[in-house]
Amino acid sequence: MAALTRAIIGSRNIATDAPAVLIRAVDVYEHHRLSFADAYLVALAEADSGSSIASFDKGIGKVGTVPRIEPGSGEAS
Repeated sequence: MAALTRAIIGSRNIATDAPAVLIRAVDVYEHHRLSFADAYLVALAEADSGSSIASFDKGIGKVGTVPRIEPGSGEAS
């Protein structure tokens, strides 16, 4: 599925504002087994330096490229 998704994103018939973010989201989805929505959040946060993600999903913290904040605690993991 990841290879097909990359091909679709790279198609001339698909327009997106940030194809690199989508490709990165597919990479995170494929390698870290997060939901695509969480993988997309990681890719967006990586593209905006200094960003973090507030999420109950501890899997996001395992990616290691952006800090995950436990909602309600204010602490990054």
